[in-house]
Amino acid sequence: MVMPEPVSGVLLAAGASTRFAADQPKQIVTFGGEPLVRRAARQMLASSLAEVIVVTGFEWAAVESAVAGLPVRFAHNSRFLEGQSTSVVTGLGAVDATSGAACFVPCDQPFLDAATIDRLIATRRGGIADEARPAGRQTRRIWLPVFAERRGAPVIFDRQLFGALAALGGDEGGRQVIRRNEKFVRAVCLPDPAPLLDVDTTSDLAALEALL
Repeated sequence: MVMPEPVSGVLLAAGASTRFAADQPKQIVTFGGEPLVRRAARQMLASSLAEVIVVTGFEWAAVESAVAGLPVRFAHNSRFLEGQSTSVVTGLGAVDATSGAACFVPCDQPFLDAATIDRLIATRRGGIADEARPAGRQTRRIWLPVFAERRGAPVIFDRQLFGALAALGGDEGGRQVIRRNEKFVRAVCLPDPAPLLDVDTTSDLAALEALL
């Protein structure tokens, strides 16, 4: 029996959250009784990801403390003020050499769950199986969730695109690579929009807390 190719998880938790006007970093703001970053890390650990790497930067000690006790690894991004691309590059550098892909997960989607992550992973694994069939070779290299034509995160990038990710710059992160490789994108439909809802401001946080 051939074992599935490992997919690493990279949790992006390094940003300064400039739009989130609060007295603490967005990553460690409590939602449903626990910090957002811990909530995201727990769901990643509950999924079939082979490992979870937490990229830290702004207030790194507080972020590490928020996930204390969880079996994660840390990758510190000292250049976090230069934009999200630096966190993608930092996380990518920590991915295990045996992984065939990396799943980049934001820490500000409080309803993101393990099932959504596993839906992406399962779709990718199905596509890899299809590649062995000469009649229908498939070339997908990016897998992302969508609901009602709205794309979101997390996003899985195949190892073939690691070089393109490592060359990123600016504040757009992986979106640059997605735009340049649109023909390789596989949008995975979700049955519910909740996993895609994110927190940018304190008002967003209050609105999502009302849904609990």
